[in-house]
Amino acid sequence: VMEYVTGRTLQEIGDHAPMVFPDFVTVATQSLMGVAAAHEIDVLHCDIKPGNIMVSPGKKSAWKVTVLDFGMARLSRTAQLRTPDDEERVLLGSIYFM
Repeated sequence: VMEYVTGRTLQEIGDHAPMVFPDFVTVATQSLMGVAAAHEIDVLHCDIKPGNIMVSPGKKSAWKVTVLDFGMARLSRTAQLRTPDDEERVLLGSIYFM
C-alpha cells in the first residue's frame, strides 16, 4: 500500500522553468530533511533524483515535498569499519544521477 501524493515532480517543474531562489531553498531543505529522516532509521534511498521528489502546494508553506520511490533503498550498515574489498561491489541508482 502506498500513499497517493498529488503534485508535480522536480523533473516536471524543471522542464518548464527554473525555480526562484526562495522556492529552491524551501524544496531543497525539505528534500534533505526527508533523506535525513530515512538515514536516522538506517535507510539509504539509493536513487535520489528530480523525478523522485514530489512537490505539491502546502498548507503552512508554499511547498510540501515528498521523497518518492524507495524501491532501491537498502539498510545501511552503520557502526562498522569497512573497506571496499569487504563486500560485493554493487551499484544501485539511476545512471544519469549517480
